[in-house]
Amino acid sequence: MYINNILINVDREYQTKTQLGLEYFQTELGNYYVTDYSSNSDIYNLSITTFGTESYINNILTNIDDWSVTVSGCLCNYFGEDIDHSGTLSCNILSISPRETHSWKVFKLDIDIRLNNPTFKSLTTFDWSDPGCVGHEHTSDRIKKIITLDTYNGSITQYDPNQDEGICKFILNLSNANIGRLRQYYRVNRGSSFTLPNNCLGITYPFGPNSGGGDKTVKLLSLSESHLGPLRGLVTVELVEIIRLI
Repeated sequence: MYINNILINVDREYQTKTQLGLEYFQTELGNYYVTDYSSNSDIYNLSITTFGTESYINNILTNIDDWSVTVSGCLCNYFGEDIDHSGTLSCNILSISPRETHSWKVFKLDIDIRLNNPTFKSLTTFDWSDPGCVGHEHTSDRIKKIITLDTYNGSITQYDPNQDEGICKFILNLSNANIGRLRQYYRVNRGSSFTLPNNCLGITYPFGPNSGGGDKTVKLLSLSESHLGPLRGLVTVELVEIIRLI
């Protein structure tokens, strides 16, 4: 990667940080609804770490003296697999850490960068029935909601408001191509409901046995990713079951 034509040796544990302009809120019925502030509010940040000699680090600090920068020569799709990195990218430096001595004569620097006006790739649709992962982790829960009312004489009254909330989380080991498709799905779908097919990833009850099987109407609450290497990554997605459509 080059920032203002200065070579930056990016450590492989860089962090892609995407935050869409979506705000979720939960109604009294237990469903989640979303306020979409439009794609103009979407944020595409990147946190990188670089190591090198003192002269290498000093060269970065001396020559990158403006918060408005260009980024080019990307060997990876640092800002996201659905974003075109082929040209020169307009960016802003958000922060540069104090330089640190990592070991004998090896210095470390952390840089946070924001991408402006990204250009997106045109990718095929992500297939929830066959996401193409080589392994996954899964957690699920269906929260039983019971409202308890106390009285002055110590007795209680309880009732079921039918607001049980189903949440599940998948950690998917995906190829970069499928990460791009999933990111595109999240960005384009923008909080709308969709159908999670029955037996997705071989799990009969993705929201737990109390929720039952079959196709589920869900919303994607969050997506985050980490990198396993140049070809694959781990993507964590959190889904909520729509309890009652209004």
